[in-house]
This record gives sequence, C-alpha cells and structure tokens, in this order.
Amino acid sequence: MRQTCANPIVSSTSTHPREVIGIDLGDRWSRYCVLNQAGRVVEEDRVRTTPEALAVKFGALPATRVVIEVGARTLPGLVVCCKHKGTR
Repeated sequence: MRQTCANPIVSSTSTHPREVIGIDLGDRWSRYCVLNQAGRVVEEDRVRTTPEALAVKFGALPATRVVIEVGARTLPGLVVCCKHKGTR
C-alpha cells in the first residue's frame, strides 16, 4: 500500500508563517536571523540567552516557524524557550 504525506512546504500560504526565524542558541548570547517568504534576510542580530530576553524579543510574535541550532550546553535554554510559548 502506498502512503502519501502532505508536504507543509507546498501547503497553502494562508497556513504558512510569513517568516522563518533561525536561532543559534549560545551560552550567553544567541544569534538569530529572520527570513521573509522569499528567503531574504529581513533581520539579523543577537539576543541574550535568558528566558526574559528571549520572551521580550520573540514572545509577542504570532505562530512562527523557528529553526534552532543547539548544543548540549545550551539545551536548558531551548527547554525554557519552548515552555514559554508552547510548541507543536
């Protein structure tokens, strides 16, 4: 039996986030880059790797696709970030 999967990249733009955020979590500072739907960089900066700073920077955003680079030492920051807004 052949199975097919819906590819979220091909799905309707109404269900797509308008932007994608890439975050490289660091021990003290995290670098981030925001891409628009065309794949162009619209913002690039760094933010302190604390629950408060991450909440201030990203907490008010609507549902957004986020790609996270994380190492063993920064895993606790990822857990805090995910608990703040919830994940799917």
